[in-house]
Amino acid sequence: MRLTTNTSYDRHPKWSPLGTRIAFESDRNYSWEIVVMNADGSGDVVLAGDPGYDFEPEWSPDGSKIAWRSGIGDIFVMNADGSGIANLSNDPVYDLQPAWAPDGTRIAYATVVGGSNLEIFTMTSTGTGKTQLTTDVGIDYDPDWGRASGPPSTSFLLTVAKAGNGVGSVRSTPAGITCGSDCTQSYASGTVVTLTATVRSGSSFSGWSGVCTGTGACVVTMNAAKTVTATFTSP
Repeated sequence: MRLTTNTSYDRHPKWSPLGTRIAFESDRNYSWEIVVMNADGSGDVVLAGDPGYDFEPEWSPDGSKIAWRSGIGDIFVMNADGSGIANLSNDPVYDLQPAWAPDGTRIAYATVVGGSNLEIFTMTSTGTGKTQLTTDVGIDYDPDWGRASGPPSTSFLLTVAKAGNGVGSVRSTPAGITCGSDCTQSYASGTVVTLTATVRSGSSFSGWSGVCTGTGACVVTMNAAKTVTATFTSP
C-alpha cells in the first residue's frame, strides 16, 4: 500500500510506539523536514520545517515526543504535535543519530570529537548531563539501548484540540494537560482522566466532540490513544 503520493522524496519512516502514526523526513518543500501522518497515510502535517534540513526522527517510548537531527548539526526535540521545539545538544560540533532510552529519560547520540572522530554521548531528555561513553578515538555511531528489564510499560497519548472563535482553556486531572500551552499528555493504561473546560469572559463553551460529548466534564479512560475537541464560541 502506497502511503505518500507527493512528488518529493520521503524516507526514514518510523512508527509511533502505538502504531497509529508514522514520522518521516521529506523534501516536499525543497528542504528536508519532519512530517507525521496517520498509519493509513492521511492527515500528514509538517512538524519541523525550519529553513535548514531536519533528519532522523525518533519517537520517545511513550509517543509524546519526537527527537531529530537538524541540518545545523544539533539534536532537537518537540512534542508529538510539533509544539515545544527545543535544541537539546546545542554543540559547536556535529551531533546525529538520536536514540531514546527505554524509559525516555535519556537520549544517546553520536557526535564529532577531535575534528573527524565520532564518539557516543548520552544526555537527559532535556539536554542536561552530557556524558561521553566511548573514548577510542575511532568512528562510533548508530547508538542503541538495551531492552529495559521487566515487562514494558504501556501508556497512551491523550490529545486535546480547541475549536471555535471563543477563548478558553482545558485542564486535566491527573495533571499533564493545560491547553492552551500543553495539549498532549501520555497516561498509563487504565488511567481515568477528567478534562475541565474554562472559558474567558465574553466567550462560552459549546461542548466536546471526539471521545466526549456534552458540556460537562469530559471523563476519559486511557485504554488507547484518544483525541477530544473543546469548542469555544464568542458572540
